[in-house]
Amino acid sequence: MGAIQNLFFRKSSAIHVTLVILIAVGSLVSKEWVYNPLSEGANLIFKSAFLNLKLTLQDTYKVRQRNRELLEALMKATVDIASLKNQRQENERLRAQLGFDPPAKYSLIPMDIVSVTYRGVPVSIQVNQGKASGLAIGQPVVNRLGLVGRIDEVSNRFARVQLLTDPGCRVSGRISSSRELGIARYDHSRGLILDNVPIGGEV
Repeated sequence: MGAIQNLFFRKSSAIHVTLVILIAVGSLVSKEWVYNPLSEGANLIFKSAFLNLKLTLQDTYKVRQRNRELLEALMKATVDIASLKNQRQENERLRAQLGFDPPAKYSLIPMDIVSVTYRGVPVSIQVNQGKASGLAIGQPVVNRLGLVGRIDEVSNRFARVQLLTDPGCRVSGRISSSRELGIARYDHSRGLILDNVPIGGEV
């Protein structure tokens, strides 16, 4: 038994020595013969890691690019919606004005508001029509709901309108049911009121 073991160990040692010699000879003949398998394995591992990193970065860039495109589309849609709302409101206003019939003996001159003056509430507005369009001081200004105020200052291209909400503005008013006359004026605490109605008048 001991002889067999000694023979096995001697053969194993011989095999090991043979392998070492073959590797040494191979390295002398061609270094690639020894190192290529190792280097290829290492390259495969590193290349795989960098390839995964590259693909991850590319996917992240594509996602960010897509998010940017979606954000731009959302902003454009928001602007379009706001524009459509403004157009709808403008259409409703114009339709209401087209349905407004001025009283007899009056001609209607369309105008737009340029600016508004406030003293707690709106008290006057500037409009984009003036003497060139036939406006004059004292003329009434109306919208589709009724009297707004009267012109108290006018230039060639612009005019200022004193609104009914100006406490200094007084206009004649009439009660529709009894036809009683009074003075319409604005009071900060009570709003628009009809004052100076006859005591015996039916209100």
